[in-house]
Amino acid sequence: MLTDTETGKNNEDFINKLLDVSNSSHNIQLLLDIGYQELGNPLLLVDVALCFVAQTGGGLITDEPLWDWTLSKGYVTEEYVKYVLSGDNTEYDPGEEWSTGDSRLIWQDGLLHHRQLVGKINRNGIPIGYLKLLEYNQPITEEAVNKLKILCKFLAICMNSSMGTLDQENSLIDTLLTSMLTQRLYDKYAIDERVNRFGLKLYENLSVIVLGTRGLVTDKIYFIKKKMKNFLNRETVITFKGNLVILYDCKTKAPFTENELINLEKLCADYDIKAGISNSFKEIYMFESFYRQALTALELSTETNSNERAAYYDEYCVHHMVSLFSEHSDPMVLIHPAIKFLKEHDTEYGSELCPTLKEYIKNNQDLQLTSSALHIHYNTLKYRINKIIELTDLAFSDKTIFRLHLSFLVYDYLTETGKSNILK
Repeated sequence: MLTDTETGKNNEDFINKLLDVSNSSHNIQLLLDIGYQELGNPLLLVDVALCFVAQTGGGLITDEPLWDWTLSKGYVTEEYVKYVLSGDNTEYDPGEEWSTGDSRLIWQDGLLHHRQLVGKINRNGIPIGYLKLLEYNQPITEEAVNKLKILCKFLAICMNSSMGTLDQENSLIDTLLTSMLTQRLYDKYAIDERVNRFGLKLYENLSVIVLGTRGLVTDKIYFIKKKMKNFLNRETVITFKGNLVILYDCKTKAPFTENELINLEKLCADYDIKAGISNSFKEIYMFESFYRQALTALELSTETNSNERAAYYDEYCVHHMVSLFSEHSDPMVLIHPAIKFLKEHDTEYGSELCPTLKEYIKNNQDLQLTSSALHIHYNTLKYRINKIIELTDLAFSDKTIFRLHLSFLVYDYLTETGKSNILK
C-alpha cells in the first residue's frame, strides 16, 4: 500500500511524462502509450460518437470481442451504443457525476468479459470523447483511477486540434460528421443507426458545401461558422482540415433558390472566401464522397481564377476529369487534331474559324443561333463552316461533335489554369 507521499510523487512523475509529450504532433498516441506503461492495462480512446480515435495495448487482447470489433471496424457495435445510451448498466464512481467537471469516471461491465473504467473527456464542459481502461492484465487500483483522471485532463487539451475541429462546440453531431469525413465511421448501417439514435433529422435531398476558410485565423473561422449556421438555419456545420464543411438538407433537388444563392455569394464576398457545392444525393452515408466533390469544385474554381463565389461541382466535373487525366498522361491527346489545325490557321491568316466552330458546336449546329451569338451575317457563318469542312474534312457525326465539344472544354481548362503552353 502506497503512502500519500509516494502516491503524490508517482502522480507528479506521471504528469511530468505527459507534459514532455504534450507538444508533439502525435501527442494523443504518445499520451496513451505513457498511460499504458503507467496503468498496466489496455486503453481505448473513442470520440463522443463512439468512433475509434487511438488505442494502446489492445493488440494483445484475445478474449474481448467488443474491443476487437472496435479496433478492426473503427467504431463500436450498435449493441454497445444502445447499452451506453440506455445508462442502465453503468456504475458511477462515488461522488462523481457525468454532467459536471472536466472528466468523470464510470465502471462498465455486462457486455464485456472484463470490467472497464471509462473516463469522460470534457472541454469547457462539453464532452469530446471517452477513454476506456480495460481491467485485463491486472486489477485497477485507486492509484490507477487517479492517473486515469489525470490522463483524461491532458487528452481534453489535445483532442480538439487533432480531431479536425477548431472551435469549442464539439457536439455529438459535429463529431459524427467528422468521423464520417475521416472514414473512422464508414459502414452504411452503422451510420444510419447513429443518425437515428442521435436524433439528426434531415430532409430528403442532401448536398455538401465547403467554404474555403483554410488559412484564416481561428476566431474568424469561428465567426463565419456562426454566421453560416444562422444563414442556413442548420447545425450541421463543422470545421474540417481548416475549411468549413456543411451538410445541407432541403426538400427540393436544387439546394438553393436564385435569391438564396445570391445571398450565399454575398456572404462569401463579405469574408473574401469561396464555396464549393456538391451534386445532390439521398443517403447520408455518402457524405464523404460528396464532400470530396464540393472540395474539388472549390479547389478548381480557385485554380482557374474564377470570379464566382459559389462553384458547383457539376460545372467543374470536366475540369476534374482533365485534371486527373493530366496526372497520368498528356492532355493533348484529348484535343481533336482539327482544333489545333484551325488555331494555327487563325494565327497565320487572321481568320476566326476556331471560335466559329466552338460557337457552332455550343449552339447544337443551329446556324441562326450561332450567327446571332457571333454577331455575323448568316451567309458569313455558312461560308466559315464550309471553309472549316474544306480544311479539316470534318464530318459532324455524333461522335465527332462529342470529341469537338470535349476538346474545347479541355482547351478552356488548360488556358484558365495557365497550362495552355502545352498546346503550342
